Amino acid sequence: MNVQVHQPAPGLRPFFKSYYTIVGLADPVSVPILPCTYTVMQFNFAAPIRLDGPANGSAALAPLMVCGQTARPFAMHFTGEVATLGVMVEPATFRLLFGAAMSDLVDHVFDAAALFGSARARHLHAEMERHCRQPAALVAAFERFWYRTLSAKTSVPTGVAGALAAIRAGGGQQPVGQLAQHLGTGRRTLERRFAEHVGLSPKGWSRLVRFNGALGTLASRPALAQAALESGYYDQAHFQHEFRALAGLTPRQFLAAMRARAPHPLDALASAIL
Repeated sequence: MNVQVHQPAPGLRPFFKSYYTIVGLADPVSVPILPCTYTVMQFNFAAPIRLDGPANGSAALAPLMVCGQTARPFAMHFTGEVATLGVMVEPATFRLLFGAAMSDLVDHVFDAAALFGSARARHLHAEMERHCRQPAALVAAFERFWYRTLSAKTSVPTGVAGALAAIRAGGGQQPVGQLAQHLGTGRRTLERRFAEHVGLSPKGWSRLVRFNGALGTLASRPALAQAALESGYYDQAHFQHEFRALAGLTPRQFLAAMRARAPHPLDALASAIL
């Protein structure tokens, strides 16, 4: 199985964080997907990929799938022939791409045809399918479509972009009231903009930033107390509660699962997601 992570062309980096391609044969394997600060598009050109969760239950993914902001863990199951492209979409740009209010998409997976039209979805899928086993050409076909589609004037509203950057820079630790004051806006205005463009509240998105910081810290295998402190959790109990709510495991269980799991080509996806 060939798993690669690709960086977007410069003109598309405001919209897409990274891409991943998976091509080849897979023995039955399940990949746990933890909540992150990006939304996802995924294109499938081979055997059906099954998803467990978030809110849709267990089902085979549509050939062109879009997933809103997630705040729960879920799993993807691969088997047989795999030919897929995944796209990590920058927060707040999903609404620009699809025109859907993000608050309606949280923890849900959709057939992209429902969001930007069946004819357009079929055209995009067919254009990419010709290159589905050639990762670089597949990425190029995806990018050609969006270069034609996106206007040079398309951009995230300044207030939302500034808030997202400030939350990331602060590791998700800044109180929302202070954040709004720093940005020169009211707290309710900021929360309304987040609901429309991000899907979660500023506090909810900050929670994901802090959690993803903890995942990155745990990768270096520090003591749990050190990981909690470095990630901005005020005590171990808070760290344990938040981690379990978002990962479905305690930090100790998560580390044990990491140690017990045999290396797999799909491990490369972590660099695309975090």
